[in-house]
Amino acid sequence: MRKLSTAVLLSVMVISPVLAAPIVRSSDDSGTIYEGAIFDRDWGRPVATGDLDGDGWDEIIVAASESFGDVMSFVYVMRGGPDAASQGIVQLMHVGADLTISGAALNDNFGTSIACGDVNGDGVDDLLICASGADAGPRVRAGVAYLLYGGPTFFASDTRDMAQTSDWDVKIEGPVTGGDMGGSNAFGGLDSEAAAIGMLNIDSFGDIILGVHLANGASGLDDGGRVYVILGENFPSGTTLSLANSAHYDTLILGRRQYDELGDVVKAGDLTGDGLDELIIPNRYYSQTVLASEGAVLIIRGRAVWPASINLGTTPADITLLGVNPYDGLGEDAAIGDFNGDGILDLASAAPGVNPGTPDVNINDGAIYGLLGANALQIGTITVDYASATPNFLIRGESNESMGAQMSVGDFNGDGYDDIAAGQRFGGPSSNGTIDIVFGRNFTPGQIFDINVNTDVRIVGNTSDRIAFSIDAADVNGSGADELIFASPFNNGSFPNIAGTAYVFSIIDGDFDANGIVDLQDFAVYQQCASSPAIATPPADACYVFDFLVDQNIDAGDIEGFNEQLDGP
Repeated sequence: MRKLSTAVLLSVMVISPVLAAPIVRSSDDSGTIYEGAIFDRDWGRPVATGDLDGDGWDEIIVAASESFGDVMSFVYVMRGGPDAASQGIVQLMHVGADLTISGAALNDNFGTSIACGDVNGDGVDDLLICASGADAGPRVRAGVAYLLYGGPTFFASDTRDMAQTSDWDVKIEGPVTGGDMGGSNAFGGLDSEAAAIGMLNIDSFGDIILGVHLANGASGLDDGGRVYVILGENFPSGTTLSLANSAHYDTLILGRRQYDELGDVVKAGDLTGDGLDELIIPNRYYSQTVLASEGAVLIIRGRAVWPASINLGTTPADITLLGVNPYDGLGEDAAIGDFNGDGILDLASAAPGVNPGTPDVNINDGAIYGLLGANALQIGTITVDYASATPNFLIRGESNESMGAQMSVGDFNGDGYDDIAAGQRFGGPSSNGTIDIVFGRNFTPGQIFDINVNTDVRIVGNTSDRIAFSIDAADVNGSGADELIFASPFNNGSFPNIAGTAYVFSIIDGDFDANGIVDLQDFAVYQQCASSPAIATPPADACYVFDFLVDQNIDAGDIEGFNEQLDGP
């Protein structure tokens, strides 16, 4: 029996006409729509998730990080729970978040990068927030990061102010003037991913990774970029660390070439299966010749003892993935998950500038290159040049849509395989933005997916929403499958001024009676819903989930559509 996959979409979205995969429209209360709390702010740049109070539910974290206009930036935290993905419209301007965190100063870009992980080893996620435009003492716009310890009292107050020492646990000051620690230069330095927490060595503490992309690299080369590693420990609350002081960090990684801007994206994940996370540095401006920006992904293996410094100008990364053509930008983003279900994490690396057909730097289709994790990656210096090497799998974008500028990973359909969510922030009609989901599977070697044909789910925003500016995923409601969380900074929501909107929604896999099996009972539930919504199980609001013809009517035509999907195309 073929497994049916549908998407529970919020009513503010439209359905892409190119999909063969079944996609439907739901009523407003089938998901959660968080409308921004302040007008004219970049609400939803970025979004993140983590269990900050240790109750087993991941929280939803949304930044309103503004870089212009003498304004304060904020980060909002909404608690996870059974109804986290089914609250309908939540107007934070009126009801407030569970926790609102304010930056320390105007124009500090508070919230540019956000990461979660257990730094102090107490078993609960901690929250790391970067303010890439903040001053670090005399170092103007060096950037500052704040670590807030998670725990049962995380939500004891509904506000925190980073100007108050008592409201953060660890403060990390950037090393150089203008370094933009935790930021990137894309779209004003927002929607950045220059902070991460990973288990890089053999202890039980999460390690902090911070990128400083505008710092000088190897041999003092301008904007070569740097990455700093601070090994985790139970730092006393009130600790201040300065990355200008080598005693305050454990490892410094120097970019290899002028203008490579190493560190505008950093990640961590165990790609080798040895129990230690690798430090993964996607580097879109990496150039094989001067200013070519073919891009690369640089992988440094986890280890028991980290050196004080790694100079990538003289010592190559343990594993290097190389982009193909000038301006491909391999490494603009990357996502890590177990896509083939073998128990080892895999890597999906985006090159939004690629034209996977005839090389043409003027056509930015975008492509995602897959590297399947394996024990064989534990040893040796490995270079994978995609100009000649075949990726383990390849996802090819649509013409001029720059697929993969933002990505995330989650098991959205609950089948045990992690799935890839890839954004095209200017995709769809009127640059409304699209997000495509490709389900994980046991890939055939070199398998190719053309996104306009092989996508499993497509989400399309309203006109000019650009819904793919930031994407994350987590099981925020305990359903056993991950929810997709993404933001539209340019959506007005219910208001005349742009406040931005963040969305949380689930994908339904055809198991309508929620017994863990797609079977004939699910068909019976569907028939009941179609014949009498007033007594339906699930309740009437969920009946729209079964509108397979997307005509807003539950009727016999939809039953035929259900049979077709159940039996196969």
